This record gives sequence, C-alpha cells and structure tokens, in this order.
Amino acid sequence: MLYQWLLWLSLNLNIWHDFHSSFAEMYYNPQEKAFQVSLKFFADDLENALTKFSGKKYFLGGLGKDRSPDEVLVKYLEQKFRLVHKSKKKVIPIRYIGKEIGVESVTAYFEMPFTDKLSHYELHNTIMLELFDDQINIVLLQKENQRKSFEFNKQKTNTLLKF
Repeated sequence: MLYQWLLWLSLNLNIWHDFHSSFAEMYYNPQEKAFQVSLKFFADDLENALTKFSGKKYFLGGLGKDRSPDEVLVKYLEQKFRLVHKSKKKVIPIRYIGKEIGVESVTAYFEMPFTDKLSHYELHNTIMLELFDDQINIVLLQKENQRKSFEFNKQKTNTLLKF
C-alpha cells in the first residue's frame, strides 16, 4: 500500500519528478479472457522515450493525426512491456485501447488476451530504462482474488509469475 501511495504521489506532483517511474495495473477479466492493463507515465518522460525510440519528435495530445503518438506508443509498449511464455518464448500480443492525457501524466490502456496458467509466463518491463538509470517500474497484478506487486529496474527487467 505504501508503494501505491508513493507512486501515485510521485506521478501526480511535479516536485517529485526527479523520481522516474511508471505504474501499471494488470487486472484479469475472466469474461473477456484478457488482462486489462492501465500503465501510467510522466508525460514529458513518455514524449522523450517515444522520440528516442522512433527518431521522430512526438508531442502527446498534439493537434492532427501526424502528431499523434499512438502508433509508435503501441510499438514501444510491444517491445518494453511483454508477457512471455517461459519455454515457448511466445509473446502475448497487446490490443491497444487508447490513452488518457493529464496535466503531468499519461495513462495508456490496453488488453492482453490470456487463457493459460500464469506460472508458465514471465513479465518483462523495461519501460524507460533506456532513458533513466534510476527508473522504477511497478506492476500490480490481480487474477482470481490473488494480487501481487512487482518492481522492475535496470537490474531486474523480468520476473517469473508465481502465485
């Protein structure tokens, strides 16, 4: 709970921006047979990450289709936030839903279809690790009344999903 509060505070207060972080919630929806994911970033950090990733300057919430980063954001997420089968190395695809732009933050929404056992999978999270040595990525995962949190950083970029 303390992690959640500190992360929420850091993502919503500009004075804490020296703390580089992302925060994801993964909720398994059994009716949809998919993880529903919300992933929150600092807006300026995400713009910098997408610019570095694509080689083209992006402005979140910009006017006109050519300034919308959604296509490159999906490619970035597919590379940086992955659910991978341990032995088959199969990556679960991302179905992008959209984004919500706040004053200082951006939240991306997507789904990951899932019908297998979690114990067969690893979660990889390298969001913005290419930009910041102190980047911390927190993921809260909930499936069938079980809830776990995971922390990712430069030294720990993936974890086995054991429940």
